[in-house]
Amino acid sequence: MQKISYKIGVDIGGTHIGAAIIKNGSQIIGRKQFPFPQDEVFATDYMSERGSIVCDYIYNLVTALLHEQRMSIKIISGIGIAVPGGISKDNETVIKAGNLGFYNLPLRKLVARRFENTRVSMINDADAAMLAEYTYGELQDTQTAVLITLGTGVGGGLVIAGKPFKGGMGNGIELGHMILKKDGDKCGCGHSGCVETLCSATAIKNMAIRSGYKKADDKFHARNIIDDAKDGIVDAEKIFDEFVDNLSCAIVSIINFIDPEKIVIGGGIAHTGDYLIKKLIPQVKEKSFFENGYAQICLAKYLNDAGMIGAALYNEKSLS
Repeated sequence: MQKISYKIGVDIGGTHIGAAIIKNGSQIIGRKQFPFPQDEVFATDYMSERGSIVCDYIYNLVTALLHEQRMSIKIISGIGIAVPGGISKDNETVIKAGNLGFYNLPLRKLVARRFENTRVSMINDADAAMLAEYTYGELQDTQTAVLITLGTGVGGGLVIAGKPFKGGMGNGIELGHMILKKDGDKCGCGHSGCVETLCSATAIKNMAIRSGYKKADDKFHARNIIDDAKDGIVDAEKIFDEFVDNLSCAIVSIINFIDPEKIVIGGGIAHTGDYLIKKLIPQVKEKSFFENGYAQICLAKYLNDAGMIGAALYNEKSLS
């Protein structure tokens, strides 16, 4: 009989911090999310205070989740944290996560202090999503494939020769920070025209604000545009079509570079489902250099849950 294992995966995003209790690797038995405390974090210039604010939110989120599920932290064997942005090679420090306002922040240790008797690990969010999809999802049994995560920012990962590719120098993969438009919008990384500025939920929101879309304000979310586009509101459709055009350019560039067998799309925007895929595939086909077949494009199995599942999996693999 298989021994039951419970871990918690936490996914820190620029919009929300999500947490889930993961049973035996991939089964989510409870999830909860809090808004990312952006106003509080960016109100201080002190990195230690920013870290403390977010760690308190994580602690409160996990505590509330366990309470809802009537579970004790004592049966949780590990907590994995998924974070967007650059992470040190020892997976201890967030070197640069512009959307979160984190720079050289020893986040793993700060979280571990709040859960003294529970093992804590940290991994890049796109690497976490890659691990989940490669182990249990759409990237299983692929030889050459790409995962693109579309949320507040854009992340990604590669499978090369049947294995996740960590980068030639071990720094990871930052598909969201390929430069797609010279002199484009300023990105959270400090540069301009990155894929993230054109193919993310943030990009959709900015397009809506620039166009004067009637519902666009500080509390506006990309999902509002997407829902309106699905409902046939013309101005919303134009914004979403511009987003798809940008995304297709990024995907075609990747296809032309490595000719993968599969492109898997995850993250919050993947919840758009077939509405996105049916618009995206014809544009990729039209722009692709290859005429005799190109990558299969599909949605990730775990969509926006992949970061939490992958973070918990990494905790198991790295600390067992």
